[in-house]
Amino acid sequence: LMFAALIMVGKAVSGIGNIFSGVLLTVVGFPEKADPATLDPTIIEHLVWAKVVVLGVFATLALIAAAFYPITRESHERTVEALKASRSKA
Repeated sequence: LMFAALIMVGKAVSGIGNIFSGVLLTVVGFPEKADPATLDPTIIEHLVWAKVVVLGVFATLALIAAAFYPITRESHERTVEALKASRSKA
């Protein structure tokens, strides 16, 4: 069951990533079957800016989520000690 859930989550993330990529290419006006030699440089510039914005947003969200993660050095050491105690009992 755990492996099935892991595989399902991987497929869901992959599918969402593919959808998001397609939407992003549509938004920046990337043509289908584009020839790199004749591609308008402004399209590439728009793609780069979109990537910068998306990465910035996700990095900010990750930092915000990490800020709410309640761990301190003391709580970590208590957890390590509790794990050692449970191992010694087993």
